[in-house]
Amino acid sequence: MPESGMRTNITIPSGSGSIITASNCSDGGRAAVLKGSDGKDVISYLSRAGFVGNETCSATTTQDSMPVTITVTPGSCDNNVCGLQRQSGNCSKGRCTCQGGSQMTAAFARNPNDAARALVPRVPACRYPFITSTGAFSLTTIKAKPGATLDVTFTLAQPGMASQCAGPDAALLPRVALLNSACGRRTSVPSATAPQQIDVKTAQCKDGEYSAQVEVPNISGACLRLVISLADGSAKRVAVTVE
Repeated sequence: MPESGMRTNITIPSGSGSIITASNCSDGGRAAVLKGSDGKDVISYLSRAGFVGNETCSATTTQDSMPVTITVTPGSCDNNVCGLQRQSGNCSKGRCTCQGGSQMTAAFARNPNDAARALVPRVPACRYPFITSTGAFSLTTIKAKPGATLDVTFTLAQPGMASQCAGPDAALLPRVALLNSACGRRTSVPSATAPQQIDVKTAQCKDGEYSAQVEVPNISGACLRLVISLADGSAKRVAVTVE
């Protein structure tokens, strides 16, 4: 029986002929026809990440069409990124238990292990499902005045929904950084006169809203990048033009 999210080769009963097609899985899984190590046709099956139970796919052979039912068991916790900053964390039976009060939810993410990714493309993870700008701040292109203070405000909730602050653990607080970027082929601020990292602040939270202020360099025409780094290891990047 294959584990959830693990790519598995499945054979059909002998005497059924060669497999021509495999498709139309009932619960989001994927099936295709490949040659096995012995040269015979097999069905390469990959369940939807997190799915557990029986899934039926359709197979066509040179002799007939038939349903193929696969029993999928809970996946492993190998290479899980259930913890902070994409580190291993609390995982059981192929599912994450995310840190209480963090607002992260159990999900699945790209397997960080290059060697294992072909067999198990996605692994258990804890993720922030939303980041929503508030007030005058925008998560699209930002225009700022030279020497201005940029007010960065956002929540980690779906637009229009109530938000809350993460727990008291400082590791849960987002980091807001303003970096040098590039305008086309040229660097906006010469590296000899300014560091790559211009300003970095830890966002504070009040009543569910995170906020930080970063200082824009007093250089007209500079092209910068604002990066909001979250505790789940993801980051939101926004282009900043100084004019």
